[in-house]
Amino acid sequence: MDIINAKSSTTGNISNFFQAKEQVVIQVPEQLVEQTKKPVIEHVAEKPTEKPTEKLSKNQHKIIDLIEQNPKVTGEKISKLIGIRADTVRDNISVLKTKGLLERIGPDKGGYWKIIGK
Repeated sequence: MDIINAKSSTTGNISNFFQAKEQVVIQVPEQLVEQTKKPVIEHVAEKPTEKPTEKLSKNQHKIIDLIEQNPKVTGEKISKLIGIRADTVRDNISVLKTKGLLERIGPDKGGYWKIIGK
């Protein structure tokens, strides 16, 4: 039974169609078969739902602003300028690093901050 006969004989009976479908043979050109043997490279694009700086707190924005003005600014100095505790500054810097916005270049003493993305 070919697919045309299967379709015409399936009015009201879907099981006949599936039985007929199993019997259908499809010829595929050799060129198409060769193309399917090539490796497939998938690209999954991330949806740009938000900019990295959209979900930052006020303190995180202030920290970035201070670092832009002076890349060698210390956590202690940031703490005094913003008016928050030093451990809160460390937590906020950790978040900025995790988000890929901030990087420390060099050691704690003598190094500097580099803003990666804004």
